[in-house]
Amino acid sequence: LSRSPIVVKPSTIELVSSYELIQEFAKNGLKDFIQMVCWNSQIRPDLVRNLINSGKQVVLFGNDNTVNNFIYERDNGNIVKDYSQGRKIIKFTSGRSTAIVMEDSYTKLAAKEIIYGATMNRGIECINTKKVYVHEKIYDLFLKIIKQEAKNLKTGKPLDKDVDISYIDRKSLQDIKSLSNESNIISGSFSKDYMTFLIVEDETNNSRFVREEVPGPVLVLVKIKGINDAITKANNALGEGSFATSTSLFTKNKDYIRKAALNLKTHKLNVNKSSTFMDFFVMHDGKY
Repeated sequence: LSRSPIVVKPSTIELVSSYELIQEFAKNGLKDFIQMVCWNSQIRPDLVRNLINSGKQVVLFGNDNTVNNFIYERDNGNIVKDYSQGRKIIKFTSGRSTAIVMEDSYTKLAAKEIIYGATMNRGIECINTKKVYVHEKIYDLFLKIIKQEAKNLKTGKPLDKDVDISYIDRKSLQDIKSLSNESNIISGSFSKDYMTFLIVEDETNNSRFVREEVPGPVLVLVKIKGINDAITKANNALGEGSFATSTSLFTKNKDYIRKAALNLKTHKLNVNKSSTFMDFFVMHDGKY
């Protein structure tokens, strides 16, 4: 119904089986509707390229270097073949999903959606909101609301239905602790196996919390002057060639939405919804 292609996700130990499966799809008239998804740098690039050649629409997961190794064949650093030619490739390479809260937004709705987006499944997904750009006119109000809402979040065992944030692996906890020493922490705390929702302020838009994918329930707040400032800061935080997996824009202004859709470096744009919101009846053209 949505014309969305089939997604085939080979495990890193079953690449050949996945290749055979795709050939069976192709034999039955589904060649143009196959998406390949791959993410592990240990996969042999030549096998992945054969899989890519089996479909005209391809989704690649992984870090930027891994994905580019699949797309481009090089000889002494020079590109000798570009496997993206003749097919549409959507790259999910960074995570670092983002939210933008404009001065005309429903601020409490935005705060609740963003908290859910930041804490869903402990904040370890690529679609979890990691940073939020808040208009300076409502920044103090937004901060007040989000701090109050964060107090209602419960940490504990994952099977407890009332728990919002469960176990975080200890390596991730240590990594986040080390980053927190470099930043202005507004609220949050750590224990042996848990952490509460961590809220961080960054006046520079250049802390490691902003630039890196942080595996936990962490949200960085950055103040903005307007939509153009928000787009510039959100794009700059990603670095050259990278895109956010998902971005939420909270506003009632159609001009803001149009500017964001045209200029943000993001694979998916949600309006007045969490970055984790998924609509499977929309054709995946990179922005919803």
